[in-house]
Amino acid sequence: MNQTGSTVQSLDRVFDIVETLSNHGNELSISQLCAFTGLNKSTVHRILNSLIYMGYVKQNPETTKYSLTF
Repeated sequence: MNQTGSTVQSLDRVFDIVETLSNHGNELSISQLCAFTGLNKSTVHRILNSLIYMGYVKQNPETTKYSLTF
């Protein structure tokens, strides 16, 4: 992540996850998202739950992996 000024950490983390899901084009597990973003598991899990609630991410019930809805 390239930071050129003041940022909001929580938004940086949300967009790290969204961009990672977008760049990989397929379903990713929480472990994979942690590895790609450098975020801890509880942070990734909380953000994913919010993104699912807002309709931006879905979880495959068979694989438990996550992907973008758009």
